[in-house]
Amino acid sequence: MPAYQIFAIFLIFCLTPTSFGRSAINFNAVEEQVRTNTTPRKPVLVYAFDNLSSLGREYISRGVEISRNILKDEELTANDKPEVETFKNNLKQFVEKYDNSKRDVQDIWILIEDYGDIWQKYYKMPEDKKSPEAKFILDILNKYGCESNNIEYANKFHVFADAFVEKFEESKDQMDKDSLIWLEQFKALTKFSNKFPAVIEYVIIMG
Repeated sequence: MPAYQIFAIFLIFCLTPTSFGRSAINFNAVEEQVRTNTTPRKPVLVYAFDNLSSLGREYISRGVEISRNILKDEELTANDKPEVETFKNNLKQFVEKYDNSKRDVQDIWILIEDYGDIWQKYYKMPEDKKSPEAKFILDILNKYGCESNNIEYANKFHVFADAFVEKFEESKDQMDKDSLIWLEQFKALTKFSNKFPAVIEYVIIMG
């Protein structure tokens, strides 16, 4: 499966009502739960939360940089087709929202939602359904590194996931039965689209 499709699955999980509900997770509240946790799970939960937050910040910071560069593109500026104008306006609003945000963990995940709304439909669109404008937008997205940013995020997540398992293993003797069962199930996962939601779910439920 192409990397952009894998990343789209991550976005769909995090951002649509089929999972926890769009923007339904209060990540600031989750952070408080994690940091005040008094069980042996705390070091693992804090490690996961901090690393996922850091990855999210890196991803969206790069997404904003990509968006700013796209908005300066001469071909894009000169294209006044309605679909392209909508795309430009959405990017401008996204950048403005980022600039005006506190950039705390909740803001970051909301911004990831907004950014995903802008680009993912063009990657998911069947080739025979793409208008000339959609193809133009997709070319612009790729020109400035949208797909490579998604691939980089997925790769960094896998590095984190390996380190997370090692961290978990260090505390196995103090862990509760449910956590140990979860760990073995997690270690059997190989796909980003399965591993990412599993970590999110563990942090939220066990935090």
